Amino acid sequence: MNKNEYLSKLDALLTVLTYDERKDIMYDYEEHFKAGLADGKTEEDIANELGDPQTLAAQYITYPTPYNPPKEDEKPEEPSPTEEPPRYNRYQQRSYEWDDNVSVGKTVALVSLTIIFGLGIYIGIWGVIIGFYGVGIGTSVAALVIFLETLTGQLFPYVSHPFQVTMFQPLGILTSIFLGSLSGLVFIGTVKLTKLYVRLTKNYIDWSKRFIRRH
Repeated sequence: MNKNEYLSKLDALLTVLTYDERKDIMYDYEEHFKAGLADGKTEEDIANELGDPQTLAAQYITYPTPYNPPKEDEKPEEPSPTEEPPRYNRYQQRSYEWDDNVSVGKTVALVSLTIIFGLGIYIGIWGVIIGFYGVGIGTSVAALVIFLETLTGQLFPYVSHPFQVTMFQPLGILTSIFLGSLSGLVFIGTVKLTKLYVRLTKNYIDWSKRFIRRH
C-alpha cells in the first residue's frame, strides 16, 4: 500500500471525527511518511511500520486521549491488557478540554466584552456605511433632476434648485456631471468600505474561535 492509498483509507475511516481532529491526525501521518522517505524508506515500508489503517482508526475513535503515531524506527504494538490504551493526538485532547471549563469561561468573557464594548460601535459603523449609500443615491438623483430640468426647464416645476443653474444650460449640465461623478465615487468608496468591513468581521470571528481554543 503506497502513501496515498494508506492516507486515503485512514481518512475515510476517521469521518466520524470532526474536521479539525481528522486534519491534525492526517497531518501527523503525512509528516511520518515524509520523515521515512527522507531516510530512504519506501512508502510500502512506512505503511507496514504504521500498521493497518483500520486498527489505527479504531484506536482514535475508541479512546478520548492523545495518541501519536510510532516513531520511524518503531513498529506499532498491540496493547496488552495491562498497558494504557492508545490515545488521541494533542488537538483531540484539547477538544475535550474545550467542552469543560476553558472554552466556557473564555466564550462567556469574550461574548460579554463584545456585547458591552463592541456591539454598539459595530452597529454604528454599519449605520454610517448605509448612510454613505444614501448619500450616493441622493447625489445621483440630484444629478439626474438637474440635468433633466436644465434640458426641459419645466419637467420638475416643484423641485427646489438654484434658478441660475438650470437657466444657464452649460452650468446646469456641468453641475449634473459633477454630481453624477461624485455619486459614482461615493458608491465605489462605499462598496470598498463594505468589503473591508465584512473582511474585518470575518477576521474577528476567526480570531475569536482561536482565542477560545487557546490554552
